[in-house]
Formats: sequence, C-alpha cells, structure tokens
Amino acid sequence: MDLTGFSLIGMTALISLIIGYLFLTRAKVEKSFAAQVIQLKTAAPKKIASDGFTGVQEKYQSSFVAPNAEILIVDDNEINLLTAKKLLQATRVKIDTAASGVICLEKIAQKHYDLIFMEQLMPNLDGIQTLKMARAMNENLCKDTPVIAFTALDAREMLLAHGFTDYLSKPVDMEMMEFMLLTYLPLEKIHSPKVAA
Repeated sequence: MDLTGFSLIGMTALISLIIGYLFLTRAKVEKSFAAQVIQLKTAAPKKIASDGFTGVQEKYQSSFVAPNAEILIVDDNEINLLTAKKLLQATRVKIDTAASGVICLEKIAQKHYDLIFMEQLMPNLDGIQTLKMARAMNENLCKDTPVIAFTALDAREMLLAHGFTDYLSKPVDMEMMEFMLLTYLPLEKIHSPKVAA
C-alpha cells in the first residue's frame, strides 16, 4: 500500500478543514464586532445626554410670564440646573439653584421662594432628608412653600407621604413643569405674555 499518497490526501483534507474553520471564525468575529459597533453608536447619545430635562425641550414655549415669582431648583447635576434655567428663561421667573441639599438649607434660611423643585436622589442629603430638615428648621423662610420632587424613580406615593407637595418624573417634560408652575405659583404673580409686554 502507498502510504505516502494516502498521507498527502489526508493532509490536503486537513488543511482544507483548517482554512474553512479560520474563514468561519473570522466571519463570526467580524459579525460580532460589527454588532458591537452598532450597539455603541446607538447607545452613545443616551450615555452623554442629560438625564433630567429632555423630550420637548426644542418645542417648548412658555404660555405665561411671572417676573415677580422666585423659585429654587435643587439638583446635584449642574447640567440639569443650567438646562432648567435656560428652558424657563422665557417665563421670566427668577430662578435660584442649589447643587446639594446642604446648599438648599442655607438658601431657604436666607430667602423666601414661591416654589421649590427638588431632586430626590442626591449624595449626602437626599431630597427626603433635605425636606425633613427644612421643615424642622426655625430659620426656614419657606415653611409654607410648595416643594415638588423630581426623580427617575417611580416613587410618587412615597414622596408625597414624606411631605412633598407634588411629583415630576425624569426626564422632565417641560410642559408638565409649566403645569406645576401654573398650579403652585401665587396666582397674582402669573401673567399673560401679552399683558406683561
């Protein structure tokens, strides 16, 4: 029997199998990589977008002005604070901000606000703890001020039970935020844009 010829045929078949396997493996790797790239491209905008005020930002137009109203927005996310101030600019509401619960407590000891918006999930003092401390403060100039919680958590009943006046879910719909302003700001401070002009 000619073993050399048999070995040559066997070797050729083996090489063909190896080459086929390599091509198949490469195809799988390329397909997997392409899928990862697509996933990253899709996820990228969500990763860098503000988690606070989205959705109707570009279409939002204020239906009122309140140049004598003063509100405080409490959020540890500076981007959210800047965005909220920019979006509410057309309302002419005087907006103050606090980047933590501690700063919020300092501000309400110095000034009265007509309405307060407060993030629940903050480091050190969260919204519930901040509100509890605020209610107990003798120096608090905002004891009767409505405080609206906003958070990404679905926790409306819990927040209301802890003393918040109302609740806004994140990402904040600016039309809903306007509704809160119209509902809780003193009526005498709300005007039609045409009348105010």
